[in-house]
Amino acid sequence: MADLKKNLKLIKMQRRAQALRENLRKRKAQKMVREESKNEDTSDETDNSK
Repeated sequence: MADLKKNLKLIKMQRRAQALRENLRKRKAQKMVREESKNEDTSDETDNSK
């Protein structure tokens, strides 16, 4: 019985770790997209000044 509980705890921890990694990856992707759009915005401003 103790082994079963230990395994359940491990599985929960692994699932949580997996979810955290996925969230981190999504946030990094969003951050990259935001930075790219910022770069596009600044390039638009320079185009307008010409």
